[in-house]
Amino acid sequence: MNLKNDYKFFLKNGYIVIDLLKKIDLNIIIKAICKKFNDSTPFKKQKIIFNKNNIKNYHNLSFVKKNHEELINSSKRYIFLDKKILNKVKKNKSILSIMLNYWGHDKFIPKWVGSIHQIKDNAAGFRIARPNKLKVQDAAGSHSDINVGGKIANDHKILITAWVPLVGFSKKYTLRFAPLTHLIDHPYKAVIKQKKHMSRVLSKNYLKKFKFKRLNLKKGQAIFFHPNLIHGGSVNKGGNTRLSIEIRM
Repeated sequence: MNLKNDYKFFLKNGYIVIDLLKKIDLNIIIKAICKKFNDSTPFKKQKIIFNKNNIKNYHNLSFVKKNHEELINSSKRYIFLDKKILNKVKKNKSILSIMLNYWGHDKFIPKWVGSIHQIKDNAAGFRIARPNKLKVQDAAGSHSDINVGGKIANDHKILITAWVPLVGFSKKYTLRFAPLTHLIDHPYKAVIKQKKHMSRVLSKNYLKKFKFKRLNLKKGQAIFFHPNLIHGGSVNKGGNTRLSIEIRM
């Protein structure tokens, strides 16, 4: 591993794939998410209990269709990270090297950011996406994480995100993003008017300018990406429910 090359790749492309966690760590995270579901109001009258073996079949439950929006409500869509997992994130050499070179220091606290009023330390947000063949819209539209139309020279160091798949590791499931778009000041006129997502979703006409990609990942790998990188629109093209977390620095 050449840490200087990691930083150069990140700076040039707007992302890098890093080895972050182990399979046992993924299982711990999945267990925490399943507990969140199992403890929720819609599940209290259900006989099924979600676990790491059956969460991939989330979309097959009939009552999910009626209660999905409540289950993934933004105010509930996070977990606190296990201390061992937190230590692995905070001590990851690739992350620390990028932070040190990019921010000028390597001190950070992983956070979950649901909105300006929903921020939790040492937490991560989770997302669940049912197979697209069901004609559901679980994937957020393509967007960047900083203020569209702002001066990226001032805004581009606000945060960095590690996207980690828990269920679904092939190109059919993984995050969709457009390399190099972190270098562009995306205009306000490219943002569409919508109320479903907090993010400033970009128009289809604007997105036609860019080439998107999706990666095959190994268990425990993460896509570590720049806040101005266009990402999203990651429809689930697989047969199982996709489960992932976002660790924001």
